[in-house]
Amino acid sequence: MGRLRQFDESEVLQKAMLSFWKHGYEKTTVRTLETDMGINQFSIYATFKNKQELYKRVLANYQHQLDKDFLGALQTDNCNIKEVKDFLLRFSLSIAQGKVPNSCLMVNSVRELHQFDPKIKKIITGFFEAMKSHFVRAIKNSKQLGLLQDHLEEDQTAEYLVGIAQSMSTYSKIKTTKQIKQYIDFALGVISR
Repeated sequence: MGRLRQFDESEVLQKAMLSFWKHGYEKTTVRTLETDMGINQFSIYATFKNKQELYKRVLANYQHQLDKDFLGALQTDNCNIKEVKDFLLRFSLSIAQGKVPNSCLMVNSVRELHQFDPKIKKIITGFFEAMKSHFVRAIKNSKQLGLLQDHLEEDQTAEYLVGIAQSMSTYSKIKTTKQIKQYIDFALGVISR
């Protein structure tokens, strides 16, 4: 008979997320995970199979957390450019204020994308596609409300906003709150009416 698990899986998953976030995928070894998660490597392998499977779970956990903490208002049917601005500002300021260890975990993962199997690449690209779909909905609603320029093509504009969101994850690490707000205002001003 196997031993019962002696840890809270959601808690160690959170610790693993912070470890990958802080060190990156490649530099996070099983030994590092063992220390950061507070469980031994046998428990890591028994629970998560291997580092890649653990990373998949970490990315899914991160996406769930980001949805809950930042993207909630963008997931409503009537979201518009005001919610996009609020998301960009709240997310950027959380990075600037050091509330997250190392910019956006998904953006960090893109830097190491060549390292991953197709399933992990699919999770990462799926994350940005989901964000883009929220932005498309916000753009359509904003155009109907007269908040954005009529000639804007939704898909292309949503890609622009995804790029802004990605850039904010590094820009926010070195800029002041005032500069972050000015950048977001300018970036959204380009498409606003």
